[in-house]
Amino acid sequence: MQVGELVKRMDLPPKLVKYTLEHGHADRWVERTAGSGHHRDIAPGEAFALGLLVKLKSQGFQTGKARECVELVEEAVRGIARLLGWAPQFNPFTGDFETTQSWIADIGDRRAFRMLTDANPSGGGRLEEFGWISLGRPRRKLPDFQPEITIRIDLGLIASRFRGKPPAILKARSNR
Repeated sequence: MQVGELVKRMDLPPKLVKYTLEHGHADRWVERTAGSGHHRDIAPGEAFALGLLVKLKSQGFQTGKARECVELVEEAVRGIARLLGWAPQFNPFTGDFETTQSWIADIGDRRAFRMLTDANPSGGGRLEEFGWISLGRPRRKLPDFQPEITIRIDLGLIASRFRGKPPAILKARSNR
C-alpha cells in the first residue's frame, strides 16, 4: 500500500503522515526508506500502526503519548488474541485483519488505557473489560479509575478499512 492509499482509507491529514514518517516517529512499526522522492510502499501491518498513530496525533495527542497508546494497543491485542488464544487469527499489526469480534481500546483522561473485547470463547459474546492501567512509566493497575473523558478506538472498524469491507459485527449492529 502506498501512503496516499493509507491517507484515503483512514481519512488522515497527508502532511501529518509525511511529517510522522520523515521524523521517524513511526520507526518502531514502519521500515524507513532511502531518501525522498520515491513512492513509499507500506506493508498492511505497518499501515495499520502508522494510521493509528497519525489518527491519535490528529486528535491532539502529543507524539510520545500517541506512540505509547499504539504500543499498548499492540501489546494488548497480541496478549489477548494470541497469547490467551481468544482470536489467534487477529493481529492488525502483522496484517491479520480478519475478525468478527469487537476490539476496542479506551484512553481515559489521556492518562490511562484499557482494552475491551467480546473475543473470549467462553464469554458468551459479552464485552469483557480489562482493567485500566496508567500511561507512562512505570505502568500501574488503576482499579478505582473512573475517567471523565474516554477516547474510544474501534480497532475492528479500522481493520475493516484494510480488508475493504466492514466487520461482521458492524453489519449485524446496523441491521437492528
